[in-house]
Amino acid sequence: MDVDKLTQTERVANKATLEALSALSDMSEPVNYHELVTFIENSPDAETAVSSLLQSLSVRSDILRGKWQSFITDIWFDRHPHVAPLPNWKVMGSEAAGSPVLKDARAFLEEIERKPAVLVRENNELLISSEDAQRLELAFPSSLGKQPIPVETEWGLMDVRRMRGILQSLRLVRTIKGQLVPVRSRIDRFRRLPTAQQFYVLWHADVYHVQWQEFGGLWADYMRIVQEYISLLWETMEGSQSGVVEDRALWSVAVLETFLPVWEDEDMLEVSMANNSTIQLMQQQALPTIIDRFILRDLFERHGLITIKEEFGHLSKFTWTSLGAKVISAESMQEMPCGKHLLDGGDSDHLLDLRSISL
Repeated sequence: MDVDKLTQTERVANKATLEALSALSDMSEPVNYHELVTFIENSPDAETAVSSLLQSLSVRSDILRGKWQSFITDIWFDRHPHVAPLPNWKVMGSEAAGSPVLKDARAFLEEIERKPAVLVRENNELLISSEDAQRLELAFPSSLGKQPIPVETEWGLMDVRRMRGILQSLRLVRTIKGQLVPVRSRIDRFRRLPTAQQFYVLWHADVYHVQWQEFGGLWADYMRIVQEYISLLWETMEGSQSGVVEDRALWSVAVLETFLPVWEDEDMLEVSMANNSTIQLMQQQALPTIIDRFILRDLFERHGLITIKEEFGHLSKFTWTSLGAKVISAESMQEMPCGKHLLDGGDSDHLLDLRSISL
């Protein structure tokens, strides 16, 4: 939207606010309104505009920084009416751009648009064929350098299976006539979102809409409880800071201890002779390692919240990224809105482009 197309009332109100903030910030002269609005409008997201401008304006007072932040954020969202604001979401596009899940999701959608995936029925479930599952995995930037392995279906490639779950829960892809096909209207809306909000949509779907127990094997019920009581997980990490290094083994044990009371209430820690006690003991002894795999690796590392350093193949250290610190802070502060709603629009998502389906 051109600045000149704003209503006279909007221009007067915004200029008055800008002049007041400039005066309170002890600036020798007010910031040029037209240049400021143009810069904000051309920023990739509101948080980037806020960060860049506050650095250049050298505002020291926390109260004034908050007022500048609100002013800049309001202008950015006024100029981007198709983007819904997210409370407490301070992620910048530059931070989210490196997320492996975001890169892989974009690649998955491009491949499905180029050629829908064939589905095969196995045990009353429609699964991506082995050929297409391998095609999709090889398209993932995170798979660069990996050697392809023979698989029977998508279950042999967990990253592909989980990505399908994420994208299907968002209705970005769906099954029709024996194929997994793109939902073009929703994909278009996804691509129009800023990078930071694209990341949020994927993160929210993976945490709240994909069923972790589906990937849990012997530990399915344990992962179900963790997901059902996800707020407990955020509480264990409240105050996480970018660059902080943590011991993976100690962190996993801390999470284990947090969920022990819930697992006990569900009678999941009792070893009964009526069941296979050996399997039950093995499940419980392996819980710290399973937490490391399912939460640290499959969730946090895949989304770019942490980086992991291996030491001789054993559990070692992980480091919180700036993205991770901001995501955990947002989740800890309050319940975030449903990411699926960011893709809702006025057109009919069920009307598929049948040209994308090979009959």
